[in-house]
Amino acid sequence: MRRKMKLLITSAGSLVGQNILDSLVHKRDRIEVIGMNSDAANPRIFRCDRSYLVPPLDQSGSFEDRFLDIIAKEDPDMILAGRDHDVVFLAEIKQRRPDLKKKIPFGEAGQAAMMQDKYLSFQYALEKGLPFADSFLCCGSRDTGGLQSFLSGYSFPLLAKPRWGFGSLGVRYLLNQEQVDGFIAQAGDTEILFQEYLGPMQDFEQYARQLRYGVPLFSQIPEKNQFAAQVILSPEGTVSEVFISINTMVSGRAEYSRRIEAPDIEEIVLRYARALYRDGWYGPLNLQLKQDRQSRWKVFEFNPRMTGTTSARYLLGYDEIGILTDFFLTDMKLPNHTRTQKPAGVVFKYLTDEYLSDADVKQMEDDRAWEKS
Repeated sequence: MRRKMKLLITSAGSLVGQNILDSLVHKRDRIEVIGMNSDAANPRIFRCDRSYLVPPLDQSGSFEDRFLDIIAKEDPDMILAGRDHDVVFLAEIKQRRPDLKKKIPFGEAGQAAMMQDKYLSFQYALEKGLPFADSFLCCGSRDTGGLQSFLSGYSFPLLAKPRWGFGSLGVRYLLNQEQVDGFIAQAGDTEILFQEYLGPMQDFEQYARQLRYGVPLFSQIPEKNQFAAQVILSPEGTVSEVFISINTMVSGRAEYSRRIEAPDIEEIVLRYARALYRDGWYGPLNLQLKQDRQSRWKVFEFNPRMTGTTSARYLLGYDEIGILTDFFLTDMKLPNHTRTQKPAGVVFKYLTDEYLSDADVKQMEDDRAWEKS
């Protein structure tokens, strides 16, 4: 009988963790899933075969000690990250622990940290001659002279976002100079990235019309034209098939995804992939793109991980876990459900009810571990 693969997911309760679990639904007979999470009261972690309660990652010493204890006990075959911060931690720890190198399918820690830093991402793309949304880093009121020079090249709206962050948290659309000044004043010394607005202007104008007569209870700029691409790089430099989708985003989550063929986007993705591989990155790579106001494709973010549309890609014929195991665990001969014949259809993501047992939460809190009975 074949041995099951052991897969450990950090931050298994995250949206990315949920997507990884969803994409494994037809492989659970071959894969044993171990989860880690800092919150015991999260129903997603009880979808794993076993889960462990861990300190938050920012409690670095405590988290690392707990992580290494779990690794010693479980001896997983592969470790995947549920958040951007986890990718950086995993890439760093395998530099100190060579015995973990084969278990962690991520490249150099410096590349992971660069992709988490929105300004360094912009600088990297600029240095490599890769298309990226024009950006300016503002470090409080002392930088407003440089900011005004940047603003003079673009008409409103503009985006303002924290230098470090995830899930679109803290991102603002600024409509005029008064809002720019107010945003900088309330931000204090926080480093803010200002970025050109990408996407159809009619989407923004539709949003602005809503605000003209008061602020709706629920309102956002329509995000029906967010383009995303996923690719996986092997340690030897093999580049997987590129998956490209057009997504409808609602509150930062993809609720509709359609796979598309887009050679111009694919060419950009491959340029990024080759540059990053030359600089030490391998593993998952996700790029998000839009067209600027001159209809030129530009990346506005790239990430070294799986994403909130991993499970949608699986349903559309792109099996990221299958590709990863083909690249990193070839001897286990796990199924890869990537399809040559691409399904003709779309994926909708809907809310579902998930029951959370008080007894399970108490066991997790008391024992700092839980196992499926």
